[in-house]
Amino acid sequence: MGLFDIFRPDNTDRRLAYLRQLIRVAKADGHMDAGEYKFIKEVAARLETTDEELEELNNDPQKSSSLGLQTSEERFQFIWDLVWVMTVDQSVDLNEVHICSRMAYRLGFEPELVKEMSEHIQNNRQEGDSPEEAYRRAFNSFTPPTDDIFKF
Repeated sequence: MGLFDIFRPDNTDRRLAYLRQLIRVAKADGHMDAGEYKFIKEVAARLETTDEELEELNNDPQKSSSLGLQTSEERFQFIWDLVWVMTVDQSVDLNEVHICSRMAYRLGFEPELVKEMSEHIQNNRQEGDSPEEAYRRAFNSFTPPTDDIFKF
């Protein structure tokens, strides 16, 4: 089962909470640029989120709700997506790093994982890899924490 399988259309709260966190990272530097929005829109499409739902989230990204991430792969994918959004404009703001690092820690990862992922993403972009290929390489090279009590 892949990450996006847990976000069925009938589980609106989880889908929107996931996207809300991506938007928060994108706006942490004071604005969301076109690359960040494009990536978030691609994730929203995979989560079967309407344009209206995405726009509502974009207008009010502060509302909080549970993501329900239970497996290490789900948590890893979420941190990956946060870091991808953080690096997509190739201008990393300290507020973005802080949010991603704090979220990584809350999900059972060492905060340093954010820096490692950022470097991995940038290297894969330079090689022309798609986000999906870069993720597969990262997931195979990083060791996520074991599935345990961490549920976000």
